[in-house]
Amino acid sequence: MSTVARGARAAALAGSLILGATASAPAEGLRHVDYHVAFGLNGRPANGTIRLDFVSAHGEGAVTVDVADDEAVPVRARIDRQGHIATVLDQTLSDADLALLAAVALETENLNGVEVGDQWQRTTRIPGGRSTVHYKVTGNDSRGRVNLSVARTTVCDNGETSTWRGTVTYDADSFVPIAVTLTGRVHTLDDPGTRSRAVSVSLKLLHDSFSHRTATED
Repeated sequence: MSTVARGARAAALAGSLILGATASAPAEGLRHVDYHVAFGLNGRPANGTIRLDFVSAHGEGAVTVDVADDEAVPVRARIDRQGHIATVLDQTLSDADLALLAAVALETENLNGVEVGDQWQRTTRIPGGRSTVHYKVTGNDSRGRVNLSVARTTVCDNGETSTWRGTVTYDADSFVPIAVTLTGRVHTLDDPGTRSRAVSVSLKLLHDSFSHRTATED
Protein backbone atom coordinates (compact mmCIF):
# COMPACT_ATOMS: atom_id res chain seq x y z
CA MET A 1 0.00 0.00 0.00
CA SER A 2 1.34 3.44 -0.90
CA THR A 3 2.21 6.05 1.66
CA VAL A 4 -0.61 8.24 0.26
CA ALA A 5 -3.16 5.45 0.68
CA ARG A 6 -1.93 4.71 4.19
CA GLY A 7 -2.12 8.40 4.99
CA ALA A 8 -5.73 8.51 3.80
CA ARG A 9 -6.61 5.50 5.91
CA ALA A 10 -4.86 6.99 8.94
CA ALA A 11 -6.71 10.26 8.43
CA ALA A 12 -10.01 8.40 8.26
CA LEU A 13 -9.20 6.52 11.44
CA ALA A 14 -8.12 9.69 13.21
CA GLY A 15 -11.32 11.39 12.12
CA SER A 16 -13.38 8.53 13.50
CA LEU A 17 -11.50 8.70 16.78
CA ILE A 18 -12.03 12.43 17.08
CA LEU A 19 -15.74 12.10 16.37
CA GLY A 20 -15.96 9.38 18.97
CA ALA A 21 -14.11 11.52 21.47
CA THR A 22 -16.58 14.40 21.13
CA ALA A 23 -19.37 12.09 22.24
CA SER A 24 -17.67 11.07 25.48
CA ALA A 25 -16.00 12.69 28.45
CA PRO A 26 -12.47 13.95 27.65
CA ALA A 27 -10.99 11.79 30.42
CA GLU A 28 -12.04 8.67 28.53
CA GLY A 29 -9.58 9.43 25.75
CA LEU A 30 -9.87 8.63 22.04
CA ARG A 31 -9.59 4.87 22.29
CA HIS A 32 -9.25 2.27 25.02
CA VAL A 33 -7.42 -1.03 24.54
CA ASP A 34 -6.89 -3.85 27.06
CA TYR A 35 -4.21 -6.54 26.93
CA HIS A 36 -3.76 -9.67 28.99
CA VAL A 37 -0.14 -9.94 30.10
CA ALA A 38 1.73 -13.03 31.27
CA PHE A 39 5.08 -12.11 32.80
CA GLY A 40 7.84 -14.44 33.91
CA LEU A 41 10.86 -13.67 36.08
CA ASN A 42 13.41 -16.46 36.53
CA GLY A 43 10.67 -18.99 35.92
CA ARG A 44 8.13 -17.42 38.30
CA PRO A 45 4.93 -16.54 36.37
CA ALA A 46 2.50 -13.71 36.98
CA ASN A 47 -0.60 -12.57 35.11
CA GLY A 48 -2.40 -9.28 34.80
CA THR A 49 -3.91 -6.68 32.50
CA ILE A 50 -2.42 -3.62 30.82
CA ARG A 51 -4.84 -0.76 30.17
CA LEU A 52 -3.91 1.51 27.27
CA ASP A 53 -5.75 4.76 26.54
CA PHE A 54 -5.01 6.81 23.43
CA VAL A 55 -5.18 10.40 24.64
CA SER A 56 -4.34 12.28 21.43
CA ALA A 57 -3.04 11.69 17.91
CA HIS A 58 -0.40 13.95 16.34
CA GLY A 59 -0.13 12.51 12.82
CA GLU A 60 2.22 10.04 11.09
CA GLY A 61 1.98 7.56 13.95
CA ALA A 62 2.76 10.01 16.75
CA VAL A 63 0.42 9.54 19.73
CA THR A 64 0.07 10.34 23.41
CA VAL A 65 -1.14 7.44 25.55
CA ASP A 66 -1.80 6.52 29.17
CA VAL A 67 -0.56 3.05 30.12
CA ALA A 68 -1.28 1.26 33.39
CA ASP A 69 -0.63 -2.20 34.83
CA ASP A 70 -3.87 -3.53 36.36
CA GLU A 71 -5.23 -0.80 38.66
CA ALA A 72 -2.01 1.21 39.00
CA VAL A 73 -1.94 4.95 38.34
CA PRO A 74 -1.45 5.44 34.58
CA VAL A 75 1.84 6.69 33.18
CA ARG A 76 1.52 9.18 30.32
CA ALA A 77 3.82 8.48 27.38
CA ARG A 78 4.45 10.15 24.03
CA ILE A 79 5.50 8.24 20.91
CA ASP A 80 6.85 10.62 18.27
CA ARG A 81 7.00 10.24 14.49
CA GLN A 82 10.38 8.47 14.65
CA GLY A 83 9.16 5.95 17.23
CA HIS A 84 10.94 7.53 20.22
CA ILE A 85 9.13 6.92 23.52
CA ALA A 86 9.15 9.49 26.34
CA THR A 87 7.20 9.64 29.60
CA VAL A 88 6.07 12.54 31.74
CA LEU A 89 8.78 13.34 34.31
CA ASP A 90 10.89 10.53 32.79
CA GLN A 91 8.88 7.89 34.65
CA THR A 92 10.15 4.37 34.07
CA LEU A 93 8.08 1.68 32.36
CA SER A 94 7.76 -1.99 33.22
CA ASP A 95 9.19 -4.53 30.78
CA ALA A 96 5.65 -5.39 29.70
CA ASP A 97 4.66 -1.74 29.23
CA LEU A 98 7.76 -1.05 27.17
CA ALA A 99 7.19 -4.15 25.02
CA LEU A 100 3.64 -2.98 24.33
CA LEU A 101 4.52 0.63 23.53
CA ALA A 102 7.36 -0.49 21.25
CA ALA A 103 4.78 -2.52 19.31
CA VAL A 104 2.32 0.40 19.30
CA ALA A 105 5.14 2.52 17.81
CA LEU A 106 4.99 0.32 14.70
CA GLU A 107 2.27 2.71 13.53
CA THR A 108 5.16 4.93 12.42
CA GLU A 109 6.08 2.26 9.84
CA ASN A 110 4.19 1.52 6.61
CA LEU A 111 3.44 -2.09 7.49
CA ASN A 112 0.69 -2.41 4.89
CA GLY A 113 3.42 -2.21 2.27
CA VAL A 114 5.76 -4.89 3.61
CA GLU A 115 6.36 -8.34 2.15
CA VAL A 116 7.60 -11.57 3.69
CA GLY A 117 11.37 -11.35 4.05
CA ASP A 118 11.52 -7.57 4.43
CA GLN A 119 13.66 -6.50 7.37
CA TRP A 120 14.90 -3.31 8.96
CA GLN A 121 16.44 -1.93 12.13
CA ARG A 122 15.58 1.12 14.19
CA THR A 123 17.22 2.71 17.25
CA THR A 124 14.97 4.89 19.40
CA ARG A 125 15.01 6.62 22.76
CA ILE A 126 13.09 5.05 25.60
CA PRO A 127 12.63 6.34 29.17
CA GLY A 128 16.05 6.12 30.79
CA GLY A 129 17.95 4.81 27.78
CA ARG A 130 17.71 3.63 24.19
CA SER A 131 16.48 0.59 22.31
CA THR A 132 17.62 -1.01 19.06
CA VAL A 133 15.15 -3.35 17.38
CA HIS A 134 15.60 -5.55 14.32
CA TYR A 135 12.36 -6.54 12.59
CA LYS A 136 11.80 -9.22 9.97
CA VAL A 137 8.47 -9.85 8.25
CA THR A 138 7.44 -13.51 8.50
CA GLY A 139 3.83 -13.19 7.33
CA ASN A 140 1.33 -10.83 5.71
CA ASP A 141 -2.21 -12.01 5.00
CA SER A 142 -2.91 -8.98 2.72
CA ARG A 143 -5.81 -8.05 5.00
CA GLY A 144 -3.76 -5.98 7.43
CA ARG A 145 -2.38 -8.66 9.71
CA VAL A 146 1.43 -8.72 9.73
CA ASN A 147 3.68 -11.15 11.60
CA LEU A 148 7.16 -10.03 12.62
CA SER A 149 10.14 -11.64 14.27
CA VAL A 150 11.82 -9.26 16.70
CA ALA A 151 15.30 -8.96 18.19
CA ARG A 152 15.67 -6.07 20.64
CA THR A 153 18.52 -4.72 22.73
CA THR A 154 18.06 -2.00 25.33
CA VAL A 155 20.78 0.01 27.04
CA CYS A 156 19.80 2.08 30.07
CA ASP A 157 21.57 5.15 31.44
CA ASN A 158 22.12 3.32 34.75
CA GLY A 159 24.17 0.62 33.03
CA GLU A 160 21.44 -2.01 32.81
CA THR A 161 21.18 -3.84 29.50
CA SER A 162 18.72 -6.39 28.17
CA THR A 163 18.35 -8.57 25.10
CA TRP A 164 15.03 -9.88 23.81
CA ARG A 165 13.80 -12.13 21.02
CA GLY A 166 10.29 -12.99 19.99
CA THR A 167 7.36 -12.18 17.73
CA VAL A 168 4.77 -9.48 17.15
CA THR A 169 1.43 -9.84 15.39
CA TYR A 170 0.28 -6.40 14.28
CA ASP A 171 -2.99 -5.16 12.75
CA ALA A 172 -1.85 -2.61 10.20
CA ASP A 173 -5.44 -1.57 9.44
CA SER A 174 -6.37 -0.60 13.01
CA PHE A 175 -2.80 0.34 14.08
CA VAL A 176 -2.50 -1.82 17.21
CA PRO A 177 -0.58 -5.00 18.08
CA ILE A 178 -2.69 -8.12 18.47
CA ALA A 179 -0.06 -10.19 20.28
CA VAL A 180 3.51 -9.79 21.52
CA THR A 181 5.69 -12.63 22.80
CA LEU A 182 9.24 -11.93 24.00
CA THR A 183 11.85 -13.77 26.05
CA GLY A 184 15.00 -12.10 27.26
CA ARG A 185 17.71 -11.60 29.78
CA VAL A 186 18.32 -8.46 31.83
CA HIS A 187 21.80 -7.60 33.09
CA THR A 188 22.21 -5.12 35.96
CA LEU A 189 25.11 -3.62 37.93
CA ASP A 190 23.51 -4.35 41.30
CA ASP A 191 24.15 -7.13 43.77
CA PRO A 192 26.08 -9.98 42.03
CA GLY A 193 23.30 -12.40 42.93
CA THR A 194 20.81 -10.47 40.79
CA ARG A 195 23.03 -9.22 37.99
CA SER A 196 21.32 -11.38 35.38
CA ARG A 197 17.71 -12.49 35.29
CA ALA A 198 15.63 -14.37 32.75
CA VAL A 199 12.39 -12.63 31.78
CA SER A 200 9.45 -13.28 29.49
CA VAL A 201 6.52 -11.16 28.37
CA SER A 202 3.41 -12.33 26.54
CA LEU A 203 0.68 -9.84 25.58
CA LYS A 204 -2.65 -10.62 23.95
CA LEU A 205 -5.33 -8.19 22.86
CA LEU A 206 -8.46 -8.54 24.98
CA HIS A 207 -10.63 -5.59 23.93
CA ASP A 208 -10.44 -2.60 21.61
CA SER A 209 -13.07 0.11 22.04
CA PHE A 210 -12.51 1.30 18.46
CA SER A 211 -13.16 -1.98 16.67
CA HIS A 212 -15.40 -3.53 19.34
CA ARG A 213 -13.52 -6.77 18.80
CA THR A 214 -11.71 -9.11 21.14
CA ALA A 215 -8.94 -11.57 20.46
CA THR A 216 -11.34 -14.48 20.92
CA GLU A 217 -13.39 -13.28 17.97
CA ASP A 218 -10.51 -13.66 15.48
